Amino acid sequence: MAPVTVEIQIAAIDGAAFAGVARDGMLTDLWGERLDRAGLIGSVYAAKVLRADRTAGAAFLDIGAERPAYLPLRPGRAVPVEGGLALVQIVGEPREDKGAEAT
Repeated sequence: MAPVTVEIQIAAIDGAAFAGVARDGMLTDLWGERLDRAGLIGSVYAAKVLRADRTAGAAFLDIGAERPAYLPLRPGRAVPVEGGLALVQIVGEPREDKGAEAT
């Protein structure tokens, strides 16, 4: 097996903290969090696609929260691959019975 180079980078920029992991120069994980306000809105995630449902017009993503995030699918755009990663930003807070909304 060839050795794998892993880099972890952490930065704080304009009230937000970011951490990323790159394996052999390819970004594999990214986390972001706003430091100047509570909640998820504005946070960026490398989310795992749990399910993509064309009928419901949405993909459901694991962002590490209690409930999966909801990503509306737009006509004419590629549907995320189940089990793959999607880089998303949270635009809506989770509600009683629904996860956060992502874009």
